[in-house]
Amino acid sequence: MKKIFLRVSIVLFLFFILQRFLLHDVELRHFIDENITIRSMRNFLRFGIFGPNVTAGAGYETSCSSGIATIWPSIFGWLWGGSIFSARIGFVIYNLVLFVGLVVLVVKKYYETLSEYALFLALALYLFCYLSISYFHAASIHILGEVPGMFILGYGYYFLFQKRVSLAAFIFGIAVWHGKTIFLPFALLGIVLGWLKTGQILRPILYFAAPNFVWMLLILLRSGFSGLWLYIKNVSGITAQLLISYSNLDAKEPLMVNAPKGLFARLRSDQVEWWYYDAATRFKILFLMFSPLLLLWRAYRHYAKNHDPANLVFWLGHATIMSAFAFWYFYFHWEMWIRHILPAMMFQFGVLSILGLSWLSKKEPKTQQRILALIAILIVFKEGSKSPALFKTLNGPDYKNRFSARCRVDNPWTVGDLELKLLCETVDKK
Repeated sequence: MKKIFLRVSIVLFLFFILQRFLLHDVELRHFIDENITIRSMRNFLRFGIFGPNVTAGAGYETSCSSGIATIWPSIFGWLWGGSIFSARIGFVIYNLVLFVGLVVLVVKKYYETLSEYALFLALALYLFCYLSISYFHAASIHILGEVPGMFILGYGYYFLFQKRVSLAAFIFGIAVWHGKTIFLPFALLGIVLGWLKTGQILRPILYFAAPNFVWMLLILLRSGFSGLWLYIKNVSGITAQLLISYSNLDAKEPLMVNAPKGLFARLRSDQVEWWYYDAATRFKILFLMFSPLLLLWRAYRHYAKNHDPANLVFWLGHATIMSAFAFWYFYFHWEMWIRHILPAMMFQFGVLSILGLSWLSKKEPKTQQRILALIAILIVFKEGSKSPALFKTLNGPDYKNRFSARCRVDNPWTVGDLELKLLCETVDKK
């Protein structure tokens, strides 16, 4: 009976994930960043230049903030189907494989009493990402680096807690240098933890920097010192854009100068995204951003009992990073785009998931089965209620005329950058 329950649940969970993709794909219109990532990957495969315009030089451009490690499967979807839809299929499969693989590894390694439920738990948690993390539904389909990059970072922490510090640091480097630079605080926290656990610091730092050194060497060989300088300038430009240009600190940008100042003025202003969020979205943001502060008691209690400095540093560092993201978002970010705090919310979701798995693993087998049955019922009730809308959508005009399918080309390998850019923008306006 247990095997039947697991198999049926897994099949249903996979169907619900597919359902989410199809429903959200119809809703998600043209997004310039998605177009940029496809062009950048195509140009890298064709010309060895990672950027949306082949004439711009080698290396990251400020306009392409997602690295190769997070977006590469999308280009094979693009080349296969020649459409944004086929590119999104490759990206979604990549996200799912990364997440499921990570959860299965964690469960089988650290929670043996739950090992037979590993796949069930992985798929359930993936669906809970949709329910718990605002904007996950879009970022996991739009070809952006936040979602797969955070999953890659999670593999780094998996090896970190096995005290394989150098390997963990190397994976952190891939997530930061070839994913999103906004992951840097979480990567540095991991390196500090590795130092406290093993006493190793220099070697992990070198391993962390290695993915970037290799990339810089490729740029140097491909386009000389001018290309290398462009890369360095653009990476620093991305950081400046996050800290200054997206904050109320840029005196040269009229929109930012006129942006509302002060917490309460911002929350009441229709110039920021917060104004348009419903109560559920606002609650999820507030809970994930500020719940780390509520967990500090756990750090104090654990340290008083075990005198484990690494554990204390993790919880204090985690709370500090999350508070910094929250302060930047609520006080400074000029439009309060939720995408820019998505990595922080995902990291906290991961921490809460680990705490939940730890709690569940200590229960009696029968209690575990009851809890898993309740989880399955909740997911079936919540996600199954969307199934009528799915079948209505699939048979309606919106699905046939969706942007992702209409933005397509017959020659995905050779179509020009400007032609592709204008094509998708034009299709979206029809």
